Amino acid sequence: MSRSVKCFAALLAMAMTSTYAAETTLPEPLTLDYALSLADEPHPQLLRAEANLAAALANVDDQAGQSGLVLGADASARWIEPPAALSALGNEDHRARLYARKRIFDFGRGTHQTAAAQAQADAQRLQVIEVRSQRQLEIMERYFAVLLADLEFAHHNENMATAFIRYDRTRERKDVGQNSEFDVTQNYSESQHVRAQRYAALYNQRATRAQLAIALNRPGQLSPKLTPPAAIQLPQNLPDVAELQRQAQRDNPLLLAVRAQLQAAQERRLAARAHYFPTLDAEAEAGKYSRDIGGNDHWRAAVTLNIPLYQGGRVGAQVDSANADVRRLEADLLERERAVADAVLDCWLNLSKIKYQRDDAKALLDYRGAYLDRSRTLYEQEVRADLGDAMVELTRAELTIAQTDYRAALLWARLQALTGQPTTTGKAPK
Repeated sequence: MSRSVKCFAALLAMAMTSTYAAETTLPEPLTLDYALSLADEPHPQLLRAEANLAAALANVDDQAGQSGLVLGADASARWIEPPAALSALGNEDHRARLYARKRIFDFGRGTHQTAAAQAQADAQRLQVIEVRSQRQLEIMERYFAVLLADLEFAHHNENMATAFIRYDRTRERKDVGQNSEFDVTQNYSESQHVRAQRYAALYNQRATRAQLAIALNRPGQLSPKLTPPAAIQLPQNLPDVAELQRQAQRDNPLLLAVRAQLQAAQERRLAARAHYFPTLDAEAEAGKYSRDIGGNDHWRAAVTLNIPLYQGGRVGAQVDSANADVRRLEADLLERERAVADAVLDCWLNLSKIKYQRDDAKALLDYRGAYLDRSRTLYEQEVRADLGDAMVELTRAELTIAQTDYRAALLWARLQALTGQPTTTGKAPK
């Protein structure tokens, strides 16, 4: 089976798998590991990258075949009116021929064209890896967005309940002269404000789930329950940023893809220059003819040397175009190298800060938990009635620490993607 047929079969299989994926339902509850596993399923972005790879592989076969052996046959049946001198041969002029052609030497033109096609295929293969990596990051980000939306709703729901209790108590105290109409109006305004926040958070729950479903290639399948991932464990010491940048320059799939594209352009430039040089072809044929006349050889073999003398500036234009492609890709590579180094530094700096932010959030969560216990005891003793406020602050602290943890997990995952490593949750690049 040829490479082109294999590529077509692979694309057909992916299209069928995509239809199956759209029909399958997500498990409940949904876990992050399962969600990340769907990154390898067919998706418009991944299908496009796979299609580009299939086309690039087909081009490799095409270029390799340009200088390969060509075998063919032709036949014709003709009825003619011959000159008087040849009238004895009759009117039939039928022929059948078998031929073979092979390019023997072209000063590297075919070799460079094949090498360019192979380098372009390597670039497309790396683009597929990059698309899968970005798919994982998108799924992880959407998954965390749903979890945060749920925590945000819990916070606003608790806040709304507390605000309406406060509003009811203010009205009761107004009836006995302990509060004024102004106090009632103020608490009513506050209760309506937190009510609006609560419904905004409710709609955000649906919106984030819809976005996650699209990222998972399951549009419309909104997961009602998601399992939070295990606690994010940050290493005590971050890897050296200079070493991470060197690793990214060496292993980043996007940089490797641009370098492969640059190599392809350089090979195309060499192939274009080779059009200035001669080509040497070998030909052989055997034929059968109904008329036995001169020129109707039963077999022949030849070696043909083609020397280009003037091509009207066509080759020069091809060389200039190839030079422009090389310069453009050199600029693209330099720009992307700087962008990758800057992205690694940004992740490293944010991770350096986030450890202390998490310590701060953890301390706040511990304090709010202790405050809630104290408020609950005082509430039972009917000394104070701020249990609702304590619950609101506790849910706020839980939201804050979750935001910090999920941001840290995303930063680690992005750092792994930048350095060309598989994405894992909350683990440092090796």
